[in-house]
Amino acid sequence: GYPGISLATARLERNKYRLQVKAGIDPLITKQTNKADQKAEEEKQRLLDITFDHCAEEYIAAKSPEWKNKKHIQQWENTLKTYASPVIGTLSVQHIELSHVLEILNPIWLTKTETATRVRNRMELIIDYSTALKYRSGENPARWRGNLDAVLPRPSKIMERKHHAALPYDEIGPFMVELSKAEGLAAKALILTILTATRTSETLNAEWTEINFDKFEWIIPKARMKSGKQHRIPLSDPS
Repeated sequence: GYPGISLATARLERNKYRLQVKAGIDPLITKQTNKADQKAEEEKQRLLDITFDHCAEEYIAAKSPEWKNKKHIQQWENTLKTYASPVIGTLSVQHIELSHVLEILNPIWLTKTETATRVRNRMELIIDYSTALKYRSGENPARWRGNLDAVLPRPSKIMERKHHAALPYDEIGPFMVELSKAEGLAAKALILTILTATRTSETLNAEWTEINFDKFEWIIPKARMKSGKQHRIPLSDPS
């Protein structure tokens, strides 16, 4: 509109459009096509700006409500920051390839196998997340079956399992006798853990309101259970 566009400029634009019409070109369609191309280019640039670290942050925020333990969130963040981010953190998620995944995993696959398998699984989940949101397309380079299993040794074949020392069954009686003589809550907590076969965390975080002295029951609420289900434990007389 005038005066933003002068009369001379308007005439030049008119002449340009007349030439297009004479050439069989619809100026309106050309304008719409140019606008669509520009929008597509902007979308392409937007996707290029979405990095792996960005997707990891989004994924953790989206899934963390179902993770009951805050330590689990920290483990995700720490392992990704230590192993994945230095290689692909600032890389556009759509440009991540098998070579990048192997660059991350190869140095730790044989020496820190358990950690490496967790890193691989977390990368796979994050890349799947980015694919679901159309941040990228194509195969997931962190997928194990039919992909990494062709180039990396199977974890179960190379992982050295270390088990905590266990008390022989026939020594549990004398041990419980000695443990009952110990003073302090730690000893009592250990006795309760052994007799009820609960996890250490379930004993350490127990509250008096969970104990029903009339029915001799310990009811652990689902919020504290790994399974997410309420757990009832019958209690016997300590004598």
